[in-house]
Amino acid sequence: VAAYLSADVLIGVHNGNVLPGDHMFFRSADGGTTWDEVYSDNTYSGSRYITDVERIDADSAAAVDVNGGIWVSDDSGLTWAKTQEQIGEFFSATIEAWGLHFPTPSIGYAAGGPGVILKTVDGGHSWSMLSSGAVFDLMDIDMRENGFGIAVGDDLGVLRTSDFGRTWIPSRADTTAY
Repeated sequence: VAAYLSADVLIGVHNGNVLPGDHMFFRSADGGTTWDEVYSDNTYSGSRYITDVERIDADSAAAVDVNGGIWVSDDSGLTWAKTQEQIGEFFSATIEAWGLHFPTPSIGYAAGGPGVILKTVDGGHSWSMLSSGAVFDLMDIDMRENGFGIAVGDDLGVLRTSDFGRTWIPSRADTTAY
């Protein structure tokens, strides 16, 4: 899992397989030629694999794990602070991802678990719950600056909003099973 902050600065996460929940954040300042470990957090004993890293702005990024734990860096990935504790032990064979999206540097969304949607209005430093349950597990989210957004999940589930996530309308993607 990786994200560009600029043409030269990249953030990458290695999800370890030695200890449960072991993962390391890496940073490259030369376009990916060399990498330095900048942060490691293995204090949680359950499943905690980072599933998404998202650029907030040129100096900031956020990362989310399979249980809704969120970390934010405001110094181009040099240091990281945990800003959202894990919501629950959601990791299973069917729930493998949480997604992040920041339509502006201040406003961001996270979606995952059984219909959980979180929102921040301060660049990821604090989070509030918009939705705490749906009929399907969510895996990613995208929100536009005009208030239209979608969250997608398993079993072709889709939640959509037109009011910045205050209300969500569930539906299913119209597609042929593979």
